[in-house]
Amino acid sequence: LGYLQITLLKKYRDESVPEKKRLQWQAALLSSINAIAAGLRNTG
Repeated sequence: LGYLQITLLKKYRDESVPEKKRLQWQAALLSSINAIAAGLRNTG
């Protein structure tokens, strides 16, 4: 997930990409953050 988050973050920060596409990357990025948080919640 770490590599995926880095890739998503780079795409989200790329200002040459249209805003609509950046919002899609943001949603994917937030989902990956929530996935890690859920995993940590279950393992302590």
